[in-house]
Amino acid sequence: MQLIRRKELSELTGISRAHLYLLIGEGKFPRQIHIGKRASAWIVEEVQAWVDGVWHEGMTTSPNLENSMKLVDRKTLLNMIGFNKDTLYRMIKAGDFPPCVSKDIPRWKYNDIVTWVAKKITIRDANCF
Repeated sequence: MQLIRRKELSELTGISRAHLYLLIGEGKFPRQIHIGKRASAWIVEEVQAWVDGVWHEGMTTSPNLENSMKLVDRKTLLNMIGFNKDTLYRMIKAGDFPPCVSKDIPRWKYNDIVTWVAKKITIRDANCF
């Protein structure tokens, strides 16, 4: 599971911002999830399905939970969610993102991250239909 922001999305698809939102409005492109008050991101798997021509309106993603307690380091986390470090810690401080397990060595529970993303997907899908 990986999230990308609009800049990376445009690089991946070659679609301009205006055209992107037109396609979303017409139901021809995956909707973004809101990851903060003013920030949104797209799920790479949904975008890749669109690129491959297999995405359809109403298609949604459900990230898989791990059976074991897998921990994720900060670099891996930032790559997964498309944030920078400052945004991550600002969101944690505001209570908008799961806190790290240890402050000494920043690690997050993988399942906490996946659950956070799944909630954002649920909110997106509830507002869509």
